[in-house]
Amino acid sequence: MPQYVAIIEDAGPDDAVGLWFPDLPGCISGGDDVDEALEGAPEALAFYAQELSADGRQLPPRGHWTSSRPTLLWPTTSGNTRSP
Repeated sequence: MPQYVAIIEDAGPDDAVGLWFPDLPGCISGGDDVDEALEGAPEALAFYAQELSADGRQLPPRGHWTSSRPTLLWPTTSGNTRSP
């Protein structure tokens, strides 16, 4: 399966963590923390691919978000992003 960039949104300790794929509209995962959101990501991708297949379509090619070495970005308290 192709690799896609995942965006992780952590709104704070009282909110769920969201994970979404810019190249795959509607393909999301979530959880109580980042680890839980990441854990559900492969299942979200598999379900997304299955639904596309049922409609006679394929996963789209990697878009401009994807590079040969994906980088995860997450917000800092100042609202900027930083790379691990």
